Amino acid sequence: MFASTAFGQLRYIRETTPGVVPVTGTARNLRTTGPNMKAGVQSIVSDEIRPERMVISSTNVDLTVDGGFDIELSSREYDDFIAGVLCGVWRDYGTNGASANISLTTTANTVVAGTATTGADDFSTLRPGQWFKLLPDASASDAVKSYFADKWLRVSEATAATSTVITLDAATPLGGVGIVGTAMNFKVLSSVASNGNERSSFSLEWEQTDVNQFVNYVGMRPNTLSLDFAVGSMLKGSLGFLGMRHGITQTSVLPGSPGFTPSFGGEVMNSVTDMGILRVGGQNVLAGGTSFVQSIKLEINNNLRGQKALGVFGNANVGYGEFAVSGTMECYFEDHVLYEKALAGEIIDLALGIADVNGNGYLIDMPKIKFKDSALNLGSKDSDVMVSLPFQAFYDLSKGRGISITRASTL
Repeated sequence: MFASTAFGQLRYIRETTPGVVPVTGTARNLRTTGPNMKAGVQSIVSDEIRPERMVISSTNVDLTVDGGFDIELSSREYDDFIAGVLCGVWRDYGTNGASANISLTTTANTVVAGTATTGADDFSTLRPGQWFKLLPDASASDAVKSYFADKWLRVSEATAATSTVITLDAATPLGGVGIVGTAMNFKVLSSVASNGNERSSFSLEWEQTDVNQFVNYVGMRPNTLSLDFAVGSMLKGSLGFLGMRHGITQTSVLPGSPGFTPSFGGEVMNSVTDMGILRVGGQNVLAGGTSFVQSIKLEINNNLRGQKALGVFGNANVGYGEFAVSGTMECYFEDHVLYEKALAGEIIDLALGIADVNGNGYLIDMPKIKFKDSALNLGSKDSDVMVSLPFQAFYDLSKGRGISITRASTL
């Protein structure tokens, strides 16, 4: 029987010691649209001079383990790797990122608790400028659930949250009949991971169930994350790794076999109906149901490198390089504003918020970006005039980060 990818299953577990497969715990299955992990063996031949004019053998001297897998973004599925690429950790509001049900009354600019919040649910633990979502109680009307499904809110940077009141950023107001001024039960959702210096590694395994083979990749450090926000498409992306060891076995090397933890199984997100906020230079360009942005591609790169040592076939360790965040925004040419900002080298912010039909999602916030190598593409006959805006994110000293990702999920 020849193996088919239709019978494959990817899974992983976090390593305690880089390059060592844990013996306790339970590995979790992962969803993927295309694994591309690989191992490359380097061999050399002798420089011996022989009268036959041929070398008599070669020898293997190095092993490179890299690659990753393609994804369609869904809630919680890749959170360990998202934090790993950022070299950060998820810092939760409430319990695991979700508060208890709280009776709230909203105005256009505030969220007010019926009684003072305490402990992990205390509003005052939300930082100025922190993004969050409100999840209505199951008894809420379909209209209310629909309104909040893609709605992202931000704590005012000027007014700190108290135990009873969250003052909202002016650019993320609330509105709508039956929503503002009505007391309802909500959960507040927010977990934040920002770029930092926390290093993680994982053991990954691809099980080929039709031929009972297990391909394993050990000491895998998260290196890259790419996301493609495109019209008419699922929110696709990829995760890339650089590892230490590789092998193939006939039984699983990961703990928990055969009762591996199933994948989260959340709804896959898209960049159209699931897009809740696209904030460019402090303005939500989705306000009023319009947008001039056609697509955004985001790339995060840790610039990892393999570290070699005598007696080690593979990498003895993996070194970290400069943390780089870049991307490209393709826009319809509507007016001069963004193009002039690009030409002038102005600093602006960029935030993208997306959530599935159940309100579970992510918001990516880059407080300090600059456009570079911008191009006004006039095109040919009967075509749209487009502005191509490559950008780079920079470290914002005032905020202590260059990028943060907020998770809103109850899964």
